[in-house]
Amino acid sequence: MTDSNDNIPIEKKREIFHDELKILREKRLIPKSDYIRLSSAYERHYHQLLQQTALMEKQENKEEAPQSSTIEEPHNIQRTQEHVPKPIQDPVQTPMVSPEPRTVIQQQPIVKPAKTAEQIRERNITLVLVMGVILLLFGGLILATSTWGALNAILKVFCISMVSVFFCGMAFIAFKLKIKQTAFAFLTLASLFIPIAILSASYYRIFGEYLSLQGEGRGLLGLIGGAICLGIYFVIAKHFASKLFTLLSLITFALASIFGFTYVAPTTETLFILLVLFNLLFLWYLDRLKSHQQLILFKPYLFYFIQFKIFVEAFVVFALASSTVLYSFTLLLTSLQFLLLTIKYNQKYYNFAFSIVFSYGYIHLVLKLAVLSDFTSIAFAVLPIVFIALYLFMAKRNEEVSKSFVYTGVAGSVLVFAYVNAQVFGEGYAQIFFALILLSAQYVFLAVQTKKVVFTYPAIVLFNLSLVYLGWAFGWTFKLHSSFLFAIQILLYLGLFVYNFAKTMEVFRTSIGIFSSSVMLFLTYINLVNGDWLIVSLFLAAISGLLFFSHNKVIEKWMKDISTYGFPLSLAASLLILYLYISETSRWYDLTIPLSLHVMIVASLLIGLGYFLQKSYKGFFNIFFITGQVLSMVSFMTLYFGTLQAYLITALMVVSTAIQVLSVYLYRHHLLWIPVVYTSSGVYASIWAIFKFENEYIWMSYLFLGPLLFYALSVYVGKYSKIGRNYFFWFSHLSNLLVATLGYLYISMTGANLYFYLIPLSLYAISAVKTTVVWERFTFTYVGFTALQLQVLLVFQKYGLTNYLIFAFTTTAALITILWSRVNPEWKRMIEYYLLVFLNLTLLVYLSDWNMFHFSSNLNVLSVMLFTIQAAFAIYLMMKRKWEHSIAVPLLLAFLFYVRYASELSIFAGTMLLFVALCVVTWMSKMFFHGMVRKEESHLMIDVYRIVGFLYVVTINWRIFTNADSYPALEIIAACLVSGYLLVIRAFTLDRLEKKIYLTAAVVLSLYPYYVIIDQFNIPNLVTTEVTILPLFIISTILLRKVFDYGNMTQTIELVIVPLLFLVLIIDALQGNTVNDALIIGTLALVAIIFGFIMKYKSYFLAGTGTILLNIYMNTKHLWGNLPWWFYLIIGGIVLIALASFFEWKKQKENTTSKKIFERNKEKIQKWFERWR
Repeated sequence: MTDSNDNIPIEKKREIFHDELKILREKRLIPKSDYIRLSSAYERHYHQLLQQTALMEKQENKEEAPQSSTIEEPHNIQRTQEHVPKPIQDPVQTPMVSPEPRTVIQQQPIVKPAKTAEQIRERNITLVLVMGVILLLFGGLILATSTWGALNAILKVFCISMVSVFFCGMAFIAFKLKIKQTAFAFLTLASLFIPIAILSASYYRIFGEYLSLQGEGRGLLGLIGGAICLGIYFVIAKHFASKLFTLLSLITFALASIFGFTYVAPTTETLFILLVLFNLLFLWYLDRLKSHQQLILFKPYLFYFIQFKIFVEAFVVFALASSTVLYSFTLLLTSLQFLLLTIKYNQKYYNFAFSIVFSYGYIHLVLKLAVLSDFTSIAFAVLPIVFIALYLFMAKRNEEVSKSFVYTGVAGSVLVFAYVNAQVFGEGYAQIFFALILLSAQYVFLAVQTKKVVFTYPAIVLFNLSLVYLGWAFGWTFKLHSSFLFAIQILLYLGLFVYNFAKTMEVFRTSIGIFSSSVMLFLTYINLVNGDWLIVSLFLAAISGLLFFSHNKVIEKWMKDISTYGFPLSLAASLLILYLYISETSRWYDLTIPLSLHVMIVASLLIGLGYFLQKSYKGFFNIFFITGQVLSMVSFMTLYFGTLQAYLITALMVVSTAIQVLSVYLYRHHLLWIPVVYTSSGVYASIWAIFKFENEYIWMSYLFLGPLLFYALSVYVGKYSKIGRNYFFWFSHLSNLLVATLGYLYISMTGANLYFYLIPLSLYAISAVKTTVVWERFTFTYVGFTALQLQVLLVFQKYGLTNYLIFAFTTTAALITILWSRVNPEWKRMIEYYLLVFLNLTLLVYLSDWNMFHFSSNLNVLSVMLFTIQAAFAIYLMMKRKWEHSIAVPLLLAFLFYVRYASELSIFAGTMLLFVALCVVTWMSKMFFHGMVRKEESHLMIDVYRIVGFLYVVTINWRIFTNADSYPALEIIAACLVSGYLLVIRAFTLDRLEKKIYLTAAVVLSLYPYYVIIDQFNIPNLVTTEVTILPLFIISTILLRKVFDYGNMTQTIELVIVPLLFLVLIIDALQGNTVNDALIIGTLALVAIIFGFIMKYKSYFLAGTGTILLNIYMNTKHLWGNLPWWFYLIIGGIVLIALASFFEWKKQKENTTSKKIFERNKEKIQKWFERWR
């Protein structure tokens, strides 16, 4: 730099640099990024210069005060954030965010620096100013609270004005004293009091009634006052370059313009229009205003100011809504502001505001303008077209905004469509027609213009819907209306989809193909619901023809696939529905040709047509044939509901069967054998209608031999097709199962010849022997055994043995057992599964038969013996197959059976029977198990015999103790049997833990016989509780000291149990509250103490000691309450003094502390108790 530049202050350099940089940016000589970057770089340079200046000043201060070892600075030195002025905003575009302020780390001084003379001076002056303000405020407060009400209007306004003058004077003084911030604050206060003074003068009518707040010239006063304030604020803003006064100037300007327009506007609507027009002019000349030299200070804020002004005024316009036409134009003009912001200044999202406000204004205008109110539907339909026009206008200027107008137009069309359809109740069908045509035209234009298929669908929907309203407008009948719509769809389909005559409408091709087809189907369905059979048939025929043309002309694969199926199916549907029309119009056809025959004729025609078209159109053959096949099945299923003769029915069934056989031949698919079998069975069943068998033997033979006939047919078909053989084979067995069920019911109810039932049984036997598939052999064998059981039941029923049906199950079991014993091992293993299930079922039948034990005594014994044999044989088979878990089933059934049988005997005989059964299961447990669980190679086996044995023990006790008569000896034996059983099974148990469990259970359950025995005696009430509780002490001690001796854990458990038992005794003694109770509880406690001391058992010793102490207290507590309180205090004091004296004496004698004394005595007690268990 030159010497002349060095003399320029750095603040002035900074201002010059930013001014020049602004000029470069405004002239578009540098991009925005460079503008921001250079501005930020110079700001960093500027602050570095400030830091260097501050360091130089500190160095000078250090030289002036060499005796100080610290660095003095004009302010407190600390870690601060430098003040960085707000970055310069871009005057053309939205301002960028300034860089974050840089943090400067300064050295923390050790000693607080002394204030300079300048700082002291500023502090004193600040104090003087503060005192002045305080005096002013106090003076104003005194004035306001004492003499304000006595002042007249002129003096009040004068006082308010003098506040502004005073603050202005204070600002002048502050400027003279070079306190800029304080001076600016006072100046701000003074300027803000100017509009307050003007407002107060108007309020107190200083300028007359005309210019008062209630006068007609208040708008003029606002304009004059706003102009005065604007001039003052403008001068201050320009002089100080203040943002605050810049904003105040803009706000004052807005308010002054509002007051001015209010003064000249006669109505609110006129005011709104003037404001909107003013905003439009302001927006239009905004660039000129920003470039004006006098307004350069306002340049960064003008654009934001006008936006804010527009939004605020738009909100007021909406809030103060009116119902006049002028208000509608106000809304439309308001929307133009947003449109101008969008078009001229490329502002985002204002286009949406324009769309909303314009739509609202347009709707308001249509509803309020008398000329348009009668044509609202058409007028509303024009609204979306406006947005489409804006779309075209903005297409080359702003593509994004242009697209938004498209979406706005679409949204508007949706709302218009909803409104138009809501007018249908007014019957203005012609107006709705024209409105929908306009909406449709909009989407047609969008589809053609944008080439987007999505717009074609609403265009087609709206066009077709308009045709609906057109028909309603002319009053057409439904038949004519639907035919007209169908014809239009045919033309659209052929013209725009199949042949595509208009190339510009190529975008509509797919949507026309889909929608027109859907409409034609819908019209067909509606006519079908209305019962117009001829119209439906013709529509279906037309659809069939269209699909045929589509198959030839359309190249799309999906359409060829649809037409391949649709052409035959629609033709078939047309021919079928034609029957309904002919049968209604021709009585001969209705009586001669039933529906089943007509369907068969159609099926034959379709199959024939398929063969006819096979050479030229091979793809149609399969659909024609399958459709004919399905219709032949439909005809087959409806034959029995017609009036045809029996032989014609059989003939048609034969034709249907032939068609199904032909389908199997053509397609070789195994599922096609199902209709073959089905129709074949129908042919067999139709023979009955021809011959009408009346002889019982003949028709029963016809019924029972049917499955055998189909079985033979399966053998014949199997020579040519294994799959066909399977279908006939399993159909024969399904029918055989049905015949076996129905035949059993018929024979059992009518008493017919039961030997016919051997026919289905023989089929199962033949199938089981012939088949080579294992699961089939199992199935036929088991179903055959079930049929055998039914045969045996028929025999018993034939000979009047219905009261002995339980023996029928035994007979069947015996027959199966004999067969089992005569076959080879493979068959034997297969039969065993069924035999086991059947034996258990037989046991259940024995158990559930209520006639049991009501026979003679010999039959009762025989039934018990048979039951026992069958149960034993079942257990034998299960053990042979190593199914020990399943043994639980026969064992439980046997248990229930013997219990039930024992209930029929005397108490001694029944008990003996159950005891014998108990001995048997206990012996079996000993033979096969040595514990509750036996581990095998791959699984665990549970000893079910022990469980069932315990059930016998419980049942014996239950029988004896619930018996009406009392048997003391039996009761004691039965009670002892519980613990005895546990000790017996413990004897042959090997696992030690399990043995302990049995012993524990036996010891605990020994209480049971104990209580049974003492129940035989009369125990005095005084010792009832003691006699009841005493065994619990013995049992708990045995278990915790002998059986489960786990050291501290069992001792802890005993420490809980024994005191709890003593607690029960104490509660009993307290309830008795007699001397004898006290003596008994004291004696027991003393015995417990002696026993615990001798055996070194802590539980008994501590529980006994506690019980005695509690006993003493409870029996002497009435004495303690009679002592005075001072006695307790003396005793307590003596005890505390004695303890303190003792510890002090110990401390002096042994030179130790009280803590050490306490620890030593604690160790002695612990060592003494460690010898206790």
